Amino acid sequence: MTSRCRIRDLNSQGEGVATAEGYTLFIPGALPGEEVSFEITQKKRSFGKAKLLEILQASPERVDPPCPYYPTCGGCQLQHLSYEGQLKMKQSRIKESLKRIGGIDVEVPLPEPSEAFGYRSKLQFSVRDKKIGMLKRGTHDLIDIESCMIHAPDGEDTYHQIRQLLKEIKPKSLRYLILKGSGRCVLLVTKTDEDLKELGEKIYALSPHIQSVVQNINPRDDNVVLGRTYNLLAGEEEIEENLLGIDYSLSPASFFQVNCVQAARLYSHALESSSLTKDQTFVDAYCGVGLLTCLFAKKAKEVIGIECVPQAVENCQNNAQKNSIENARFLCGLAEKVLPTIPKIDSLLLNPPRKGCDPKVLSALAKSPPKEILYISCNPTTLARDLQILLQLPYKIDHVKPFDMFPQTSHVETFVKLSRQT
Repeated sequence: MTSRCRIRDLNSQGEGVATAEGYTLFIPGALPGEEVSFEITQKKRSFGKAKLLEILQASPERVDPPCPYYPTCGGCQLQHLSYEGQLKMKQSRIKESLKRIGGIDVEVPLPEPSEAFGYRSKLQFSVRDKKIGMLKRGTHDLIDIESCMIHAPDGEDTYHQIRQLLKEIKPKSLRYLILKGSGRCVLLVTKTDEDLKELGEKIYALSPHIQSVVQNINPRDDNVVLGRTYNLLAGEEEIEENLLGIDYSLSPASFFQVNCVQAARLYSHALESSSLTKDQTFVDAYCGVGLLTCLFAKKAKEVIGIECVPQAVENCQNNAQKNSIENARFLCGLAEKVLPTIPKIDSLLLNPPRKGCDPKVLSALAKSPPKEILYISCNPTTLARDLQILLQLPYKIDHVKPFDMFPQTSHVETFVKLSRQT
């Protein structure tokens, strides 16, 4: 049955939120302020899903999506919203999450803008049934995609070359194609240990831009992308990067921000915001490849990075050595287990995954609270939850600054500086 409603908000997936017949509905493709007609497609106890049928009154922020795949591809969620509107939406989402979940009423500026397209240095495609592309929005169906507008140009060029080669060779167990460093590191994720040495060498020979071709074996049947086994097929085991004057190596297993230009702005802001001095200790609780740990080394007496991926810890140690940093050390393990073993922390950086900090991490801080906490979050919901706990330790929020790391999507990165109250 067709009905009408007015959209009041966007949710964390970029879907329009409306109330119709006393029922909360999520309507993909609809924008706040719009009057739309819809048809309910799914009913649950507290909310429902609906299909957008017609826009009866359009938002002034609505634009025509430039990507031909956008109506069905699940990679982006906000191409129908102007970039200025996207920034406002993300600002509103952070403020709303902080207030609703954390009871925190604080000033949140508009996110630091990024290039709206061509920014993404990591490319990830599913491979299935002779198709290479993205999953159709809300389904497990695969859309064959020749190009993606949010990917950095070098990575796109590399993808086009590899895509053509894969269409010709068609490995039997290939599940994912991942390009890191704008295509300089190529990851072929397979379900079996199928011999891809010849394919790897052919990919490596496509362009001097490609520095490393690696096979990752993942036999699991769930949606976890990477397995634990890596086999070098051609080129180097690691690629070299430089950010803010720090040279570092990036292994296939290591995590790094996908928007390098914005990452530099975010990390510079974190560095400038810290009150760390030369006689103090800095701890990076989720250090990845150790870039932030190395950046903070020039401001501290000692810097300590914590990382649970052994290969990443090796990267950290090599990166510190490469940059002649002698006041850094790196500890392998979970943050919640390692933090209590460090006797005194003056400045702590928390940069957790989307699930936020483990409660044991925050419990450890209660016993020996640092003078300042720098929190970098990729999820406003878990940020609000964790800040609520930190404010009771007690800390106070000095400032909040969002960064738009992922234009055209609903994701946003947020920096928060907290100081211990005495």
